[in-house]
Amino acid sequence: MRFFDEVIDPAWLSAPRSASPDPPWLGPPYDVLPAHVETHLELTRTIDLAVWITGAAVFPCGVSFELQVRWSGGRQVHLPLVAGDRGRNGLCLGALFDDGRRALAVPLRRHSAEFAPAQSLVAAPLRTRQYQVTNEIWMWPLPNVSVTWVLEWRAQRVGESRVRFDTSGINDAARDSRPVWPMREPAAV
Repeated sequence: MRFFDEVIDPAWLSAPRSASPDPPWLGPPYDVLPAHVETHLELTRTIDLAVWITGAAVFPCGVSFELQVRWSGGRQVHLPLVAGDRGRNGLCLGALFDDGRRALAVPLRRHSAEFAPAQSLVAAPLRTRQYQVTNEIWMWPLPNVSVTWVLEWRAQRVGESRVRFDTSGINDAARDSRPVWPMREPAAV
């Protein structure tokens, strides 16, 4: 008997997911190479915990931010750590747009593929290493002028903080993204 002959995974037996791409409010398009922008935007830092946005992959329809969380060995952080996954005691991240709209970062499973929101922040885990976690925060659509990031983490005794981010560099970079297959029509955005 070989390994895969003995293992039955229920996911293998379920119907495959639709081959159509996710709508743009759920994540980056598969058929576009993003432009990259370094940001180094500190959201909070204490003597043993730091949260900041270190970079952005920019697409014509939205932007994928890289959210880094690091802590020292004395801190107790519950894993997996995904923004918006543990309610008010977890890592809470939101965006306040210039026009007054607000979005709260929550995992993909809490977003609807059927109904387009006015804006969305989708949190997804990227990497976990000792004393550090990186999340992808997908923002749709692209912000116009600026966005104010709002962070709170009650379980870690981090009160609400706000950091304004000028998005002009993000909007300029959107023009530098490129289609993967230039001869084909891009996915709807």
